Amino acid sequence: MIIPSGIYLTWLLFFVYCVIGYVVECTYCAIIDGHFTNRGFLNGPYLPIYGSGAVFCSLLFGNLTNPVEIFLLGGTLCCALEWITSYTMEKLYHARWWDYSHLPLNCQGRFWIGGFVEFGVGIDLVILVITPWLEEQLKRLPATTAMAFAAITFVVMACDLVVSHNGASKMRDKMDQLMAETRERANALATEAHDRASALNAQAKEHAAQAREHAQELVNQQREQAQTMVAEHMENVRERTATEQERAAAFAAEKKQQTDERLAALRARMAKLSTRDSWEHALDWQLGERLRLTEDKVRSHMPDLPQLPAIDVAAQHFREKLGAQERRMLNAFPGMRPSNYHDLARELAGKFDNEE
Repeated sequence: MIIPSGIYLTWLLFFVYCVIGYVVECTYCAIIDGHFTNRGFLNGPYLPIYGSGAVFCSLLFGNLTNPVEIFLLGGTLCCALEWITSYTMEKLYHARWWDYSHLPLNCQGRFWIGGFVEFGVGIDLVILVITPWLEEQLKRLPATTAMAFAAITFVVMACDLVVSHNGASKMRDKMDQLMAETRERANALATEAHDRASALNAQAKEHAAQAREHAQELVNQQREQAQTMVAEHMENVRERTATEQERAAAFAAEKKQQTDERLAALRARMAKLSTRDSWEHALDWQLGERLRLTEDKVRSHMPDLPQLPAIDVAAQHFREKLGAQERRMLNAFPGMRPSNYHDLARELAGKFDNEE
């Protein structure tokens, strides 16, 4: 076995890997974020998940020498450990402390293929390089010194765990309160939106009915006006037509009488033409006589017809209620979200979709 015999030496190996994991994690995140952040659930400079993975893999695969085999088995075990840790912390504190859902080949967002590769390489280094060297160094420590150091680090980490658990529990309660306030506000807003939509719908129906009634009244009124105007116009036309007919009859009778008189006079004068001395008088009458004709025009005209608070406040109150320990955890896990915030978002979206 690579792991030194004795529980306290195993604990020291676990503690050293917790510190190494803390250094690796903080360095990696500092490079990505551009600033240092105290990473980890606990307050001290140690990450138990790294120590657990290193010790478990050393215990289970310490006798292996094939790097590929160690890589595959170590990556698999560490990913399983990460999944179990994520699930347990979510159930305890009602929050997803990390989420790889946006990365390729992830499992429920709890681990992903990139982490598998990193864990596999790390376990290769742990089993083939680091653990043998650490084993030799720990064996050189006096038993009393090793036991004392193991006891001190155990007490420190246990106290840190109690403090961190207390802070995470308080943050869980405040987060649950925020979720409840958010749901309450959203429900109130959805109810108000429904009431307003119903009121607007009723008003719209009432206005539409009034508009239809008003339009029907206008149509009836215009129809009556048009019928009256048409009747008046037709009466005027009939009166004018009768008048013109009378005028035409009188004019025809007058012209007929004049024509008859002129014909009679013409016959008389023609009789006189039988004598020779009356030819010059007949010629003067024929050249001076002129007949005049008159025309009457009737014009008619028809007149024309008249022609549609706030969720941010709850989030701000949540931030103001957080203590130093809780703010440290949020900084350590910037991607932490309430475990059911996706469901809440879909629930709230569904409420407002139904109001459209």
